[in-house]
Amino acid sequence: RVHHDVRSIDREAKTVTARDLVRDVDVVLPYDALVLATGADPIVPPLPGIDRPQVRTLRTVPDADVLRRMLDEGATKAVVIGAGFIGLETVEAFRHRGLEVSLVEMAPQVLPAIDAEMAVLVQAELRAHNVDVRVGTGFVAIEDSATEHPVDVVLSDGSRLAADVVLLGVGVKPSTSLARDAGLELSDRGAVVVTPDQRTSDPAIWAVGDAIQVIDAVTGVPGVVPLAGPANR
Repeated sequence: RVHHDVRSIDREAKTVTARDLVRDVDVVLPYDALVLATGADPIVPPLPGIDRPQVRTLRTVPDADVLRRMLDEGATKAVVIGAGFIGLETVEAFRHRGLEVSLVEMAPQVLPAIDAEMAVLVQAELRAHNVDVRVGTGFVAIEDSATEHPVDVVLSDGSRLAADVVLLGVGVKPSTSLARDAGLELSDRGAVVVTPDQRTSDPAIWAVGDAIQVIDAVTGVPGVVPLAGPANR
């Protein structure tokens, strides 16, 4: 059922209420077993100017369509905030399109998830492709620009980066509002708590993917690993 937005789960009645977005009516769907695969949402920090139309996230194909349209309409200068996987892939795509790109990362290196000895090689490759890399620096606001570009990204060191498009790639959080409203057990980080066979605190409901808490195979410590490989497994 495409074009249906699930609004609530009634665990006692074992039904899901969804909004048919085409007919604009609610439908009630019964279940014997329910699987939640709601994924993750982009983190959007509550900073001044974050709601400006030039500030985008990249999580879905429609998100990519918006970015492509902005480039087609003449964007020439981009600031990418966050040097994780999404941020770096977007930097590469922007450079292939000929944009001038600045990359801002609060950690002291790009790709904070990997060892520093490896990250320095990635950082050198970025600079070899004329990417302005700013590590150890956060951003504090998005403001009007005095340049020909519409906005400035104001950094924590006081510098300003003019941009036509600002891409937020600062991470994701489990998308678990449905589970929370249904009263399922969540972790401190808001992920759905599951057993080793993916069962939630409700014996008729399972959860998978980026929305769940997993147990680290090395440390045994529970955590969240929002990556495609573990999500698929």
